Amino acid sequence: MRRGLLLLPALLLFTGCETLNPVVALREAAGQLRFSLDRVEPRLELTWPLDQSRLHLGIVLGVENPSATRINARGLKGDLSMVHAGSSHAIGRVLFPEGINLEPKARGTLRAELSLSYSELKAAWDPIRKVVGQKEAAQWKLDGSAKLEAYGLPFDVPIHATKGSGK
Repeated sequence: MRRGLLLLPALLLFTGCETLNPVVALREAAGQLRFSLDRVEPRLELTWPLDQSRLHLGIVLGVENPSATRINARGLKGDLSMVHAGSSHAIGRVLFPEGINLEPKARGTLRAELSLSYSELKAAWDPIRKVVGQKEAAQWKLDGSAKLEAYGLPFDVPIHATKGSGK
């Protein structure tokens, strides 16, 4: 008899009643998360010889939780790219190792630093120089994922965020 009483909550948790299933509620809340690139702060460090030059990026990712459920996200990461004059240029991988813990109906920010050498950015160096040095118009894009966990079951939430810059 006791075994049957223990089985009922387990069945509800993983298969049954959606209103009682916290995993379903967390997945729904996670699907409502809104991500924004609040700031991309590029700093170009030009040196001679040019291959010793570096691009430093300060990145601020905004995360909004409009749901009534607390969200605890870890393992946020994404690929940063820049669209300039109609062409997309891969910049690098951004990691937000500290994650974020958001109360219901709250907004928070995450910060990351990305530092890349000329050799890592050789193909995109000219457009980057134009955007950073000459303030030409561009669109920064971050596409990635955030890892969430509900009762030991991990799942990913996609991150898509953009930020315009320049003239």
